[in-house]
Amino acid sequence: MNNDFGILFLRRTHLMHISLPLFSSLCILPPQTVKTCEVFLDNYTQIYFLAIACKTHFKSNSYPWKLSCALLSLMNERAEPVLSEDEDLDDFVESFNEDNASETATEVPTRHPISPTFYTMLLFHRAFCEYTFNDNFDFLKRNDLYFGSGTFGQLARFMPVQVYVMHKQLEELKNDGWKNKKPFEKYVEALKGIPQTSANEDNKADQAFFEDMSKKFLSIYENTLNDHLLKRWRSEKLLWYGLGGDEKVAKEMAGWLLDAKLNGGGVEVNRDGEEVNNSSTYDDFTPGEITLCKQHNTPKGPVKIELDECMKWLTNKKKTHIIIEEGFIGEHWEDIEKMAMAPNTVRLFDYKDDGKTLVVCVCYIFTNISNTFHAPSLLIQHHKDVRREQSTRIHGMDTTTLVY
Repeated sequence: MNNDFGILFLRRTHLMHISLPLFSSLCILPPQTVKTCEVFLDNYTQIYFLAIACKTHFKSNSYPWKLSCALLSLMNERAEPVLSEDEDLDDFVESFNEDNASETATEVPTRHPISPTFYTMLLFHRAFCEYTFNDNFDFLKRNDLYFGSGTFGQLARFMPVQVYVMHKQLEELKNDGWKNKKPFEKYVEALKGIPQTSANEDNKADQAFFEDMSKKFLSIYENTLNDHLLKRWRSEKLLWYGLGGDEKVAKEMAGWLLDAKLNGGGVEVNRDGEEVNNSSTYDDFTPGEITLCKQHNTPKGPVKIELDECMKWLTNKKKTHIIIEEGFIGEHWEDIEKMAMAPNTVRLFDYKDDGKTLVVCVCYIFTNISNTFHAPSLLIQHHKDVRREQSTRIHGMDTTTLVY
């Protein structure tokens, strides 16, 4: 097999359909970068020998030759350990004898191979993406299951719950929690080959370096997540969009707002009757694990959360009077009240068997939310006639007639 054929064989069998990696200024990892990382790790050995073949094949100082040299240098880079007297290389060589080096020997003297620095970093990257990033990025690209094709980017009604899922997954990784998660098993194994202390002046990627790296990575991710998603979707301006999302969460949110309306939502007053605390202290959320609606599903299956934990996190220190004073909330307060008091959860946009009557309590909620978030005019026009017919049935509907 000549060099040309060998390079062609490796390229066709291992390196097909790879998009160029893309790095974002917002610390987001697009699918192209994630996929490139996966292909590189899954074909690490083949790529290594492909680089050797390219270096041999192309002329010195040509661009492919330089790329091959750079790649090989990166793949070979590793921190060398500081050897103690007990780890002297000559002693290691002398430790072999006829007994422990024979074909029938059960215990052969060995040293754990030193893990390449770049390879080890990529294992952490892939594990993080597999555990939390990939599924959440995929969620943001989906269409609304009810409204169908062309509605990606218009999932405002599901976002308060989805950001809780993101927050929950991050909390599970913090404080070295990642060490016990299955996607990180290969990374944990690779860390065993990282020297306790590096003897290299130019490569200090020892155990302390990787310990610090994971903490800094998650800290930067947390700050970015907070700034761009968590704070935004937990704000009084957007939190109530959850009334149009998962039915179990929507019912809890409606009950929370109803309690605030009727009982002050935990508002404290002084002797003069003046409010001294208008933040929610409601803690009567339904405990227990729930399975979120199909919109939140991942390739791994349905997503489950603790309902009360989710609601406590979403509503913590929120000023309910700001939400209640929102124009949309006031306009449809009767419907929200019916949702809160209904004997069962209410799934928006579900039909009864006759295919005409919607089993809903909140009318037009998605239309209003859509107008507020990205205004999908074509989508609204598409369902205009259906909504007009639905609205005549929703108002004054007796919740005891709802079928679930």
